[in-house]
Amino acid sequence: MQHERYRQSRGARHKGLADPDVGRGLFCGVLTVSGSRAAQEAVVDSWCRRCDACVLFSNATRSTPADAEIEQLPGALLVNLRSPGDGKSREHLADKARRLQLWVANHASGFAWYLNADDDTYVCVDNLVSYLMAQSPPHASERAARPSKALSSSGAPKPLSDKLLTSTDTERPLFLGHRFLIGGKGPAFHSGGAGFVLSAAAHRAVASGYSNGTCGSLGVPRRGPGDTEVAECLMTVGVNVEDTRDDGGRERFHPFDYHYMLGLSATPRWWYHEYTTGFKPGIHGMANATVSYHYVPWRAMAGYEAHCHPRG
Repeated sequence: MQHERYRQSRGARHKGLADPDVGRGLFCGVLTVSGSRAAQEAVVDSWCRRCDACVLFSNATRSTPADAEIEQLPGALLVNLRSPGDGKSREHLADKARRLQLWVANHASGFAWYLNADDDTYVCVDNLVSYLMAQSPPHASERAARPSKALSSSGAPKPLSDKLLTSTDTERPLFLGHRFLIGGKGPAFHSGGAGFVLSAAAHRAVASGYSNGTCGSLGVPRRGPGDTEVAECLMTVGVNVEDTRDDGGRERFHPFDYHYMLGLSATPRWWYHEYTTGFKPGIHGMANATVSYHYVPWRAMAGYEAHCHPRG
């Protein structure tokens, strides 16, 4: 299998890709489309390389050969998911989201946490890992062993497994991201563009919901956004949408880029104000340890990465 050769080529950094007994580390899955190689490379070269596994999920086309389902990219794996339509329009994202969760369940079931993001999402991985570690406090022996820096002496990112990001301390099904309430009242979902994270238990729950029919028949194509699709399935299997704001009520996951978030004001009001709990304008609504931004141009990814991980 190509994913097995990929796992071996990545060595210990990706030893959990097909090992259900590891229970360690962060899997990063990025939704992309064919013809977006510049964005794909920018995501991998900036933040996704810091994950314990980085897999891009694109769309197979009618001309995609059957043996090209999985492609090797420098530092990542690209999976061409076969779904109805062209796989690019928003109406097919729900079906693509289902297929992504099932692929991960079959090929990458050994991780503690699962991030879903877009190819125009920037993620400050160190801030994300720190936040996730706070959700699952490690044993005392692990705290003593944790390295103090995320970079090796050569300046290359260390595997996150070295940070001992594990699921051994909790099996709580956690669903984390930027929470939106439709119409200000609900139902709730996490913004797909801002990126959302599932704990191992939550990912098992959603994958089971799709595979056993609890969240609808796989033979019936689903239309609509992918983020509301995943949230609806998780709520069906009893997993709630968590509020991930910091102690000051500021958001960690942002559905727009830095400059847009900075310019958000209290007026005029629009859907964002209505959907967001406890809206705070501009910098007052942005957590110091921000995790993500959306709608980031691929040319700006390196700049965001340099800001998140300054040298010196």
